[in-house]
Amino acid sequence: MRKLFFVLMLTIIAIQCKEKEPVDNSVQLKADAYSKDPVLAELTKNIEADPKNPEFWAARAQAFYERDAYDEAIGDMSAAMMIDSINVDYHHLLADIYIDYYKSRMALNTLLRAVSLHPEHIPTLLKLAELQLILEMQKESMQSVEKVLMLDPENSDAYIMLGLNFKEIGDTAMAVGSFKKAVNYDPDKISAWINMGQLQAARNVAQAEQYFNTAIRLDSLNTNTWLCKADYHWEKGDREKALETYKKIIEIDHRMPDAYYNSGLVYLEMDSLEKALKHFDLTAEINPLFFKAYYYKGLTLEKLGKPEEARKFYQQSLNMAPNFDKPRKALDALNKK
Repeated sequence: MRKLFFVLMLTIIAIQCKEKEPVDNSVQLKADAYSKDPVLAELTKNIEADPKNPEFWAARAQAFYERDAYDEAIGDMSAAMMIDSINVDYHHLLADIYIDYYKSRMALNTLLRAVSLHPEHIPTLLKLAELQLILEMQKESMQSVEKVLMLDPENSDAYIMLGLNFKEIGDTAMAVGSFKKAVNYDPDKISAWINMGQLQAARNVAQAEQYFNTAIRLDSLNTNTWLCKADYHWEKGDREKALETYKKIIEIDHRMPDAYYNSGLVYLEMDSLEKALKHFDLTAEINPLFFKAYYYKGLTLEKLGKPEEARKFYQQSLNMAPNFDKPRKALDALNKK
């Protein structure tokens, strides 16, 4: 019913292998811009005291990254890696920064370089495989996974990654088989149980719910698992069970907008319009940027015989997401009445 799409745009920084002095003019913190941040100020003092220590540069890069200051983070990582160009953790951090900065090619090449430097480092191979999967490079991702399995034939994370690749290309049987191998080697892999549940549910396998239940037994507070189980019931047409499960999610985390939103959609299907409206209201209250909640709030109001109120929320949804066609069509229909 719902699919999460990871839209990442990543690229490469050329980092020389031999050591160089950090280029202070290009990466030195501007004191006037960050002087009020005690963490950054302290890290800057460390760098000034010992500019040849890459750990100080990397630590400040991490701090910048956590503050969404991506250019500054990249500059500090460049300085750290000029001093220590083979540190695998530095490559991982730089790749993460590029990923969140929507620079896919840089992130990809950063990880490829890390693998060339550390060809038997399993965490790096898995990180590369994950990124390749996100970038829809399934062939390359599976090749990276195979390298992991040559090094460690019982690596459960590798089988999960393999299963995700098979799932993405539509080979359900191979995907389920890979996830089963993952839990054979490590029964605590929640993501494998969830994926098996989703795949078996799509095949109308009666035991699909058992996989979700196993994942919940492993972590009863994992709201994403409960959400998958609720969606399973909804897709099967069991609205009451779906609503019960969404209610359980809200008991665990009363600030989870998806639980309210999906409950609203179920109530809308059941023509319980007042309940639907209440849940869309709560969705928007928790997440004011949830543009679909405003559309469905408008739709519910229109069904309740309040077209002018509906118009306001259709327009709000359209203003927030101009490419979302449903509110535009709803407004056009109202204008023709």
